[in-house]
Amino acid sequence: MSEDFRPWIFRLKKVLARVFRLAAQSTQRSLYSKSRNRDVAERMNLVGDLDRTDLYEIIQHISSRALDLQDS
Repeated sequence: MSEDFRPWIFRLKKVLARVFRLAAQSTQRSLYSKSRNRDVAERMNLVGDLDRTDLYEIIQHISSRALDLQDS
């Protein structure tokens, strides 16, 4: 989850990065601390939070494939 972030200092940094051939800074600012990812993952419920999403289908496919490989 992020939002567009382009204050005047960003535009200055972008120009300087272009002049000095450096990597440009991202235009996205995170809406939460990445250090909280573990807490979020621990509290997620596969069926309740991810049901009817593409991520749920991917996890189900990986799980069934892993079980198939384990049995063979």
